[in-house]
Amino acid sequence: MNNYSQFSYDGLWRNAKIVETVSGSVTSTKQFVWSAGRRAEERDTSGILTKEYFKEGQQNGSTPYFYAFDNLGSVREMTDGAGSIQFQASFNPYGQKTNIQETVPPDFQFARYYVHSRSSLGITAFRSYSPTQGRWLSRDCFADLLNSGSPLHTLSSSIMTPIPTMADSSDLLLTLNPYFPFKSNRSIRQAIATQQMQPLQHNSMISTIFDSNAYSYMDNNPSAGTDPLGLLILGGAICAISMGICIAWCERWYPVDCSDKHVCTYTCWIGGMICPFLTWSI
Repeated sequence: MNNYSQFSYDGLWRNAKIVETVSGSVTSTKQFVWSAGRRAEERDTSGILTKEYFKEGQQNGSTPYFYAFDNLGSVREMTDGAGSIQFQASFNPYGQKTNIQETVPPDFQFARYYVHSRSSLGITAFRSYSPTQGRWLSRDCFADLLNSGSPLHTLSSSIMTPIPTMADSSDLLLTLNPYFPFKSNRSIRQAIATQQMQPLQHNSMISTIFDSNAYSYMDNNPSAGTDPLGLLILGGAICAISMGICIAWCERWYPVDCSDKHVCTYTCWIGGMICPFLTWSI
């Protein structure tokens, strides 16, 4: 009970602090500064800057390091300013790591998720991902806004209703994970202790199609893309709403049934089908 990791979140549900406790004593405190939806800085308990994070690397104190990525954005290598390899690893499709060389490990590894070294979990902006289990530990908080009774649920249901059944409709909006971050991610220990895979009870077409596996990661196809925010359903919902607005515009602009109206509508449908795939790897 005296050895645990405590995760704190800010008012926007972003991981703002990680405190490590060993034998009842705090051994490490990391505070994070966020910018444009990503971790930009790490600071200690006194607020002193310890690390800076950039698109192509990180700076530990005054020492810069540079990333080398694979097609999913996983950091496979990290070099120092002289070009010497400080980290090299390979990952299986679900993120389990095999170290080849590790002198200075990068803070971002599989799918460029922030790594909590003590638990080996990948920490996205809103959720924690377990490479060992190949699934999220908590639910997509945006998905709960689509639950029955909410205004977004009513809007999204009315827009999604005309969408025809696809071979795998869960590719559109998926990864519905059953806990809000503030309910399950207060500590990694608590998150792991409360892994109860209970299906949600919804009556909407959305929940029927997209609740097939509330903990699935990338619809069990991790090679298809990544989810840096841990809110994969958000991209699909935005796409669906945009497609509905597009179709409504076609109906208004072309009130008479004609070929131009059909072309406009079909373009909206095609764009709506492609859009989710584009949002997965942003």
